[in-house]
Amino acid sequence: MSRLFRKSFLLQRKQNQESQLSLLIPLRNESVFWPFLFSSSFFLFALTAWLFLSELPIEVEATGMVLPLGGVREINAFSEGVVTSRQGDPQRVIEAGDILLELSPLGADENFLQARRSYLENKKALVHRQLNATASQNRTLDTIALQISNIERSKKSLADLKDTLIAAADVFSKRQKQSLADQGKVLNKLMTAYQSFLFDLDKLKKSNLVNQQEYLDGLQQHSVTLQSFSELSLRSPRSSLDRQRLKKDIYDLQMLIAEQDVKLIELNHKIEETREAFLAGKDELNLEELKYRQTLLQKERDLWRGSRIIAPYSGELLAVNKTIGQGVVRGESVALLGMVDQDVRQMLVISPRAVAGNMKFSYFSQQKKITLDANFTKSAYQFVYQVQRIVADLIDVEPNLISVKQKGDRFVISLNDGSDRIKYLKLVDFDLLDIEKAPVFSSLQIIGDQWKTSELVNIALVASDQAKRITPGNGVLVKPDYVKTLAGAQLKASVRQLSKLITTSIEAEALIGTSELAQKIAGEQSGVAVIIDLKKDENGRYQWDGKPPDIPLAIGSTTKSKIRVGSVPPIEVILPLITRYFE
Repeated sequence: MSRLFRKSFLLQRKQNQESQLSLLIPLRNESVFWPFLFSSSFFLFALTAWLFLSELPIEVEATGMVLPLGGVREINAFSEGVVTSRQGDPQRVIEAGDILLELSPLGADENFLQARRSYLENKKALVHRQLNATASQNRTLDTIALQISNIERSKKSLADLKDTLIAAADVFSKRQKQSLADQGKVLNKLMTAYQSFLFDLDKLKKSNLVNQQEYLDGLQQHSVTLQSFSELSLRSPRSSLDRQRLKKDIYDLQMLIAEQDVKLIELNHKIEETREAFLAGKDELNLEELKYRQTLLQKERDLWRGSRIIAPYSGELLAVNKTIGQGVVRGESVALLGMVDQDVRQMLVISPRAVAGNMKFSYFSQQKKITLDANFTKSAYQFVYQVQRIVADLIDVEPNLISVKQKGDRFVISLNDGSDRIKYLKLVDFDLLDIEKAPVFSSLQIIGDQWKTSELVNIALVASDQAKRITPGNGVLVKPDYVKTLAGAQLKASVRQLSKLITTSIEAEALIGTSELAQKIAGEQSGVAVIIDLKKDENGRYQWDGKPPDIPLAIGSTTKSKIRVGSVPPIEVILPLITRYFE
């Protein structure tokens, strides 16, 4: 009975488990199992592909405002000092590159003069050290050259002596061998003759034809002949020993010559070490000279920039806020400009102290050099002509399309074909000197811009740490604030440029035109101004991502911008979240 109860209990439990499992996974014999399996597999595959192969955009958000590039702009000072000269009166048209105010910058004059004195003094010391190093190298090389000359003479003498010994040994060996051979032949003949004589003498003695004394004399003579033959036999080993001694002498000479060769190798290596040490010392002196040179150029550049405020754009000078004798603070508004249509130009600055030297320009991969001769300070006409020809040659246009205007120590270069190609002109190198052979600076910088005053752009302020991730050309989606829906249309745009300096509220006012608009955009924050181009189609209509709103885009519309600075796979975003959850 108990077994029957236990069996029925287990059977009932198994049926319950199968019924519960069938709710989660359909039984294989049902028609929904394979579609369910395929759809689940496809979903997992699609999810995996999305995690690893798709990209999530990395965006920087910024507030901004739609504004025209024209209007009225403030010109701000980027240096401090006292006004010494005021160029012109309001209500006149000025060009980009014109001087608005000349200043006496605080401390810049003294810093430059001190750097110049330091350069000239250190230059003399470096030249003296270079001369001493050159003289020391020459003395060392002369000493080594003398040693090499002596060794080569000694080596030549040893080689000559070796050749003489080899020739003498050869002659001695040949003569000695010949002499021994000749003596041997003679002795052999004598031995043969004496043996025949002894044979005959024995016969005569037996026949009693010679007495005993004559017989003994004959034997004695034979003994002398045998002794001579024995001495001749001993001479052959002695001759071989003499030849071995000559060979040893020749070998000793060869070893001496090899020692001289080793000394020559060591001396040549010492020459290389001396030259390398000299070049290393020369490089070190050049680096020191370069450090003083760069310091001097930077101080002169600071003096030049700090002593004048230059108009960055062309326009009508509406007001100048400073007069002679007044102080100027960095970032302070000094003038108002009424914008006109702009074109890109290049401003070539040459130090007023320059009297000679050369400059190298580039346009993409091409390069050209210009030389300043001694007449440059008297008349710059020839230099202007050179610049016009070389720039035209680099850009590959007719010279009459290149305009070069001299404005004191500045030369404004423009391309009169309606394009902005002139901005790709670069000053890649320069070597200019003043009357005392001290280096002076030169620079080439873009002024103006390529736009119409009626063109609308989105000007946004981005936090300085976020702005480091933005580069011109980044894609942007701009959403006007009057588009209230979450998925509302956005303007397609791209980053035109960023301000080179962190924008303060004063600089924001200068960029936007009025303090009220700047306050609306930035509030009390500071950051980097980003000018964003709004894209248009072939018909001149703005390109929208989505259905365009009914309200047209207007000046003063506040915006929210999403600047795309990169992308990452979703897995790189999800994994840190999962890791953080399980920590």
